[in-house]
Amino acid sequence: MTKQKKTILQAALLILAALLLCTVISQVVYQKLLPIVETVKPSRNIITVQSVAAASVMDVTEQVQDAAPTEWTVKEVYASAGEVVQKGEPLFQIDMLEYTARLRQMQADIQEQQNYINATDWTGGDRLVLNTKLEAARLEYQRMTASGTPKNGIVTATCSGTIRSLLASPGARLSAYQIYVEYELATQQQRVVWSMSKAAGPRYLDVGRVTISSTDSKAENDGLPLELEVAVKKQQEDLSWSYQALLPPETVLDSAQSYQATMVLKENTYDHVVPRSCVQTDQAGQNFIYIVTEEEGLFSRQYTVSTKTVVLLDEDNIHAAVRPQNSEESLNGCEIVVSASKPIQDGSEVALKAVA
Repeated sequence: MTKQKKTILQAALLILAALLLCTVISQVVYQKLLPIVETVKPSRNIITVQSVAAASVMDVTEQVQDAAPTEWTVKEVYASAGEVVQKGEPLFQIDMLEYTARLRQMQADIQEQQNYINATDWTGGDRLVLNTKLEAARLEYQRMTASGTPKNGIVTATCSGTIRSLLASPGARLSAYQIYVEYELATQQQRVVWSMSKAAGPRYLDVGRVTISSTDSKAENDGLPLELEVAVKKQQEDLSWSYQALLPPETVLDSAQSYQATMVLKENTYDHVVPRSCVQTDQAGQNFIYIVTEEEGLFSRQYTVSTKTVVLLDEDNIHAAVRPQNSEESLNGCEIVVSASKPIQDGSEVALKAVA
């Protein structure tokens, strides 16, 4: 090999090495500019829909009030002020013909709204407005038919004690949330009191049990957590909901401590549970997730996101249960995007967040 050829070959190798180095550097820079995503695989888990509210313990219960959950017309009265009654004893009877007619009308209105929604392929904001109105009507119907509604029209005492006042007489019309009876309790039991918002309260009207626990980790909590029966569910003037539960006579809690009341609305197990942040909603109101796919690139592995439309089965404050809209597909083993450092879309190339 001549000296000239050797020089040309060395120059060519240097140029090739420089090009290779530039390619590697550009690839590293490109990777640095990609959105960094964190992923998770769906798992079989439990979705628990519950309400956790701050609660307080009242040392002495002097009186308990009951209010009508909706409009009632009194038909016949069985008790009077000054009488001692036991829990479950009849106080008065309401006109069930009028009440039943109102329920039937509400059922017809709900069905009419549902048929109206189903008749047209509503999308976006229109469907959201219609579904909101339908849900409000259903909640109102649920409130009227909840456990506070007297069976067979017979309104009974919710606790044992002496009737201090009874605002019921034949033909009298009680308005919604009007207090109709006040009791003076026969025993000096402690009671636990907590409240819920206007929106959350109606959803828990059919929940009859509550778990009381302490929020003070340093306090002595003998006997806690404690599961109790919900004794009073009452809507206040500001439309928030007040709940009460009586402690067993042998149980005494420190009223100076802080407590919380947990009511479980439902608890179900699902096959594909992911963090709530995984589920996105497009402009058409469809729920979707981003799935990361992996391919072998020239210098390294390449990761690309694609959208998959899903059905939202259930959710709580942390998790969401989903399934593919196409029932023949599966999410088993899929890497689903939880968060991204930059906005992403279908087809975006991304980098995976390094695991610590």
